[in-house]
Amino acid sequence: MCLPRRVYPGLIPGDGKARGKVFTDLTDTEWEILDAFEDPAYTLTPLRVMTFLETDALAYTWRGEHTDQLWVCTEFGHHDLADYLNRCRTWRRHYDATTSCETADPRATDRELSGSLDPGSPCHVALPASDTESPCCVAE
Repeated sequence: MCLPRRVYPGLIPGDGKARGKVFTDLTDTEWEILDAFEDPAYTLTPLRVMTFLETDALAYTWRGEHTDQLWVCTEFGHHDLADYLNRCRTWRRHYDATTSCETADPRATDRELSGSLDPGSPCHVALPASDTESPCCVAE
């Protein structure tokens, strides 16, 4: 679903379906990065997913305000992707710099880095492996 004042989608709890990717081999370090990366309005939630079989998974679900409008991946790609990726790269450089120095949680300053696209944390969907790939679409 679309989130107010944000360019990325949110997975909303409820009786619905969403398309996405399931990652089965995340390391503890990758989980730590994701936890730091996600906005406080997201909650890590267990849910059932259908891959080849139905299985349990964890997903960051949005607990804040949302609209009933579906998020459209192609519109995001045309209008917001370049700025979004730049902001995600900035966040990651800051995160790497602060965690390598064993300083406080980088979330304390990520709002300063997030720019004008939205007031929350800068990144919230699975990123593409390269600049030429599409981001993971959570809802269409």
